[in-house]
Amino acid sequence: MPPAKKAIAKKAPAKKAAPEKKPAAKKAAPAKKAAPAKKAAAKGGAPDAHKFAAVLLDTCKVLMTVVETQMEEDPKNGTVVTTENFHCHGKAILDCLPEDARLPMMKIALMYQEELDSDPFLFGGDAADLDDYDEDDEDGEEAELESHAVMRADDGDDDDDDSDDDDDEIDDVMKLEHFLHFKQFFTAAEAKALVDGSDEGGKLDKAIDKALKSLEEAEQLLFDDDEDDEDDADDDEDDDDDEDDVWSENVPWKA
Repeated sequence: MPPAKKAIAKKAPAKKAAPEKKPAAKKAAPAKKAAPAKKAAAKGGAPDAHKFAAVLLDTCKVLMTVVETQMEEDPKNGTVVTTENFHCHGKAILDCLPEDARLPMMKIALMYQEELDSDPFLFGGDAADLDDYDEDDEDGEEAELESHAVMRADDGDDDDDDSDDDDDEIDDVMKLEHFLHFKQFFTAAEAKALVDGSDEGGKLDKAIDKALKSLEEAEQLLFDDDEDDEDDADDDEDDDDDEDDVWSENVPWKA
């Protein structure tokens, strides 16, 4: 018998290596939504800029009213020093402002006052009216007399009209926009505190009442002193004559 053939073992086909799995890419974390910006008018934020400026404008008007002008004369050194004292009656108001804002506020109040003092309306007429007036012009004199007659016939209305005219002139000089730059002297919280304090019963409101009351008391004392001086002057008959001669050549030489 022929020898049996050995069965040739078939090699099993090599298995393909499984492809290496790449590490799964990490998914980017979803972007968080930015927190909405807080509104300026929110609690603790700044007030409206124009409302802030309006409060400062009103505060400035009060400071112009209560400022105390003091004059020191020194003939030996040849000096006359004028001091505009805001502290005397207006200390409580200034304390409501940040320290950096106090000097600028005093300066702008003095600037306004100087501008108003130089305005012709304070002398009872416009500059143009004064220029047109001619003492030698009879027509001008008649027109002036007629004008005075109308004024005497309607004094009550004139008082109101004059007051309105004065307010208009002040509004022409003092403007809201002049106080917007004061934002640089206030933090948002300080500005809000000032505006809130301007409401009735607030810190600024009380400070203004205190300043006006202090001024009223000082003027009353001055008025009482003037009355005492007038009573003393009535006792001296020569005082009236001396007053009449103050600006005349009849003033006597020093004894």
